[in-house]
Amino acid sequence: MNKKMNKYKWVFPENDVKGSFLERVVKSRFGLDVDQNKFLNPKYDLGDPFLLPDMSKATKRIKEAIKNDEKIVIFGDYDVDGVTSCAMLWEVFSFLGKEVQIYIPDRFDEGYGLKESSLRNLKSGGVDLVITVDCGIRDAKLIRKMSEEGLDIIVTDHHNVGDKTPECVAVVNPKRNTNEYPEKNLAGVGVAYGLARALLVEMGIEERKKEWFEKWNLDLVAMGTVADMMPLVGENRILVYYGLKVLSQTKKKGIRRILEIAEADISKTDSKTIGFVLGPRLNAAGRLDNAMLAFDLLTENEDLEINMIANNLDEKNRKRRTVTDEIIKEIVKSVDVDNLPPVFVMAKEGWSRGVIGLVASRMMDRYYRPAFLAEIDDDKVVGSARGIEGVNVVEVLEGVSDLLDHFGGHSMAGGFSLKKSNWEDFVERVNNDVKKRLDGRDLQRELNVDLEVRFDELGHNLWNEWPKLEPFGMGNQEPIFVSKGIKIINNKIIGKTGAHLKIDVMSGNEKKVLLWWGGAENIGEFDESVEYDIAYKLNFNEYNGRRSIDLILEDIRVAEL
Repeated sequence: MNKKMNKYKWVFPENDVKGSFLERVVKSRFGLDVDQNKFLNPKYDLGDPFLLPDMSKATKRIKEAIKNDEKIVIFGDYDVDGVTSCAMLWEVFSFLGKEVQIYIPDRFDEGYGLKESSLRNLKSGGVDLVITVDCGIRDAKLIRKMSEEGLDIIVTDHHNVGDKTPECVAVVNPKRNTNEYPEKNLAGVGVAYGLARALLVEMGIEERKKEWFEKWNLDLVAMGTVADMMPLVGENRILVYYGLKVLSQTKKKGIRRILEIAEADISKTDSKTIGFVLGPRLNAAGRLDNAMLAFDLLTENEDLEINMIANNLDEKNRKRRTVTDEIIKEIVKSVDVDNLPPVFVMAKEGWSRGVIGLVASRMMDRYYRPAFLAEIDDDKVVGSARGIEGVNVVEVLEGVSDLLDHFGGHSMAGGFSLKKSNWEDFVERVNNDVKKRLDGRDLQRELNVDLEVRFDELGHNLWNEWPKLEPFGMGNQEPIFVSKGIKIINNKIIGKTGAHLKIDVMSGNEKKVLLWWGGAENIGEFDESVEYDIAYKLNFNEYNGRRSIDLILEDIRVAEL
């Protein structure tokens, strides 16, 4: 058998799980003590937003600003989480009849986070209160300076807190050690949604109107949470579960237009729709131009303007794919697959910083190595980092913080900037740090198997049951199943480009179709006299009124005796 076939080390659940098919999946994944009914049937039951740190201080200051007609600016980030966070606060202030200004920094001219020049310009323009969303927690020094000069600042963020918490009006962040809110892994938009819910209470909005606002803006929460790859368990699962229901009937014309252009069925909106249709197009604005385009799409009501913006974003997304693919091809040519480094630390002039995070993700996924990739721009280096299990990239960046101008992020994804003169030291120290963390362990990617199943368990009754496991995403990936002792009776190349493989497989008297995306090069590699073990996901296929459950291959190996 082709050596390329068995790519992973298969890890099976330790627990001997029993129950219905779905119950077994949930117990296998989250442990025997999990409340499976609560997981499979989530109720819209969120924590009290005033349990978030400084929430009372934040809402009281905002109420005062509204009462005194002060000038308020929402200061955001240029990714989907940041843009949806801006849209969330814009929606709640509009709902309250208060006009606010949105400020999203330019990725190329200003970079991530707060900048002194930007805040000074806002202050000189008469701004009384700045509310950050999805940023600010790492800008303690600057925030203290501007606060002392009379600019009131409320920070709402979800990134890890640095050595110092910003000193300002309020810092609303579930990662603070004073947090009492039950969900600590909210996205930036989840925190903004909490602020919106609390503000409606502070302003005395009647329950019926408050519920209306909360419901019809859950689409924003779902988009930001999925796109920012927050774990879809706990409260995030509830927010996305109900957010997808709202998204399938959204009142936001811009979202509807993007789905139309992408020929996506709005009634079948799921987390993949966010990950592969909405997210990339909204992100494309900030990656190649200015993220205000994405914000305008989410908040605009004029059909002509919406159509222009949506088509613009779709075109930018196509360009983004091209630029990303070109950089990936360039890097792959330089990689010695037989002698892979423990970490990729690379920078080059001309690489677009707008897509470098995507490139880092693709490199990590392709080779299962942490990646720290950057663009060199004159005397500055700006990059993104992606981690693997056991390599927390923010911790790595903290270890070289003396070399950095700015950094932040999560355990698996971060951003950084530094002077070009520090780059060589950065490369050496990051390499040494990652080597220590890996401690010589084998970097073969593990495949976490949910259940070993028989083909006869994959009946059509799963069509109605399967959606209870959704939404899928970080922390709740699509289940992976294994079936052993499988016979391969036929395989053929399919697809417009001839890149894929369709394999007919048998287990006892049960026959299934196994699809191997990108597996065409393995045509003819199978021995029909040999039994195989296969790891796969399920694909629910409906065509011309006929339903079938196909298998999507994740890995294959000769059956173990």
